[in-house]
This record gives sequence, structure tokens and C-alpha cells, in this order.
Amino acid sequence: MSTNISASENNQTIFALAPPDRLQEHVEAIRAEARNALEAMVRIGHHLTEAQKIVGNSNWLQWLKDNFEAVRPLQSFVRLHRCVADASRSQHAVKLNDFKLPIRVLYLLAGTGRR
Repeated sequence: MSTNISASENNQTIFALAPPDRLQEHVEAIRAEARNALEAMVRIGHHLTEAQKIVGNSNWLQWLKDNFEAVRPLQSFVRLHRCVADASRSQHAVKLNDFKLPIRVLYLLAGTGRR
């Protein structure tokens, strides 16, 4: 005789065994790292934008390919940087730390294609 346990029942069992304060500690650490990751993406985008000014638009894509393995995420970081820079110039400017974004939103903002 096999016992079928649903995913939700299995999760309830796991959560019952784990102390809630230890789980919350991890949740808070993950959220902090996600904020750090977003800030790093914006800083990378800034450096790429400055490099693009030096390299020039006509050489930009080739320069990226010559210096980095993954070009598409870097292009997304440039777009993210520009978006944040545009927002910071508006009258409704906010700091990145004011956002409480789910990690999946960071992937979407960075344009990595992960969903």
C-alpha cells in the first residue's frame, strides 16, 4: 500500500520541523542579498555606460564580446542603470533600498530571461 502525500502536506511537515526564527533569519538574509544584487547590477550598468562612451557605439558590441562571456545580461544592466538614473532625476526619486522586490523581479529587470 502506498501513501500519497501532497506537496502542501509535505511542506507543512517540513515547516513544522524547522524553527520559524531560523527560517526568518534566512528570509531576511536572502532579501538583503537580493537588494545588494540589484545595487551591483546598477553599478555594473554604470561602468558599462562609461566604457561605452570611451569605446564608441560602433565598437560597443564587439568590445563587449571581446571582454565578457555573457553579453545579453550586461546589456540589460545598462538598461537597468539608465532606468534608475532616469528615475533618480525625477521629482519622485527613490532609493533602491526603498524597494522590496522579489528575486524573480530582479531577474526580469536584469533581463536574464529566468522566470
